[in-house]
Order: sequence, then C-alpha cells, then structure tokens
Amino acid sequence: MENRLLDKGEFKFIKQDWRPREELKLQLSDHPNFIYYLIDTINKLLYIGESETIKRILQPRSEIPEWDFFRLDFLPVWISRNQRLEIERLMIRSFAAILSNYKNVKYISISEFKLANKKIDL
Repeated sequence: MENRLLDKGEFKFIKQDWRPREELKLQLSDHPNFIYYLIDTINKLLYIGESETIKRILQPRSEIPEWDFFRLDFLPVWISRNQRLEIERLMIRSFAAILSNYKNVKYISISEFKLANKKIDL
C-alpha cells in the first residue's frame, strides 16, 4: 500500500537488515508474502525459507536450531504461494552456488558459512 501511495509502483521488495532473534517477536507485520533468512553466527550456517506468517519462523528448524539473527524480504502481496515458492527455490540455489552445501552443488566459496537448507534444486 505504501508503495502505491508514494507512487513507487506495485512491484517492490521491502528489505530488512539483520536483526537479533529476540526481536522476531516484535515483528508486527501481517504481510502475507516474504522470504526469510536465519543465520547461526557461531556454527556459521545460513537457512533460507518462505512463509506467509511469522509463526513459521518461530517453529524449531532442525537444520539450524541455534540461529541467532534473522532478516525478511517482503514480496508484493499479490504474488501467489507458488510464485513465492519459486523465488525461495531461486534464492536457495543462488546461495548454493557461493556457499558449501549439503547437496554438493558446485560452488565458489566466498565465506566460511554453509547453506543449511537440505532441499536444493540441481
């Protein structure tokens, strides 16, 4: 809505900075489309997911149980669930190309971090 009022167009991603895990409960948005990123800075893991509710992020993730920071990229509200899933899969595959990963996707290492997602398109 804000983008329309400010004449910024309808196709706009709203990006956030990294925030500590404790601040997730302060996230008040009811925005139904977003990609989320969880990071474990101690074990050097990154997890990427999609959701339409903050409650999903609060569920325990076996892939990254000790995450300590999160960030959200909000997608336009009119993007369908299937489109959101495709964007998530694209993001996961893109990060698999630059981080070590569980599928042994060929990557060029730019960090000591590992992609925690187990489902990666080949």
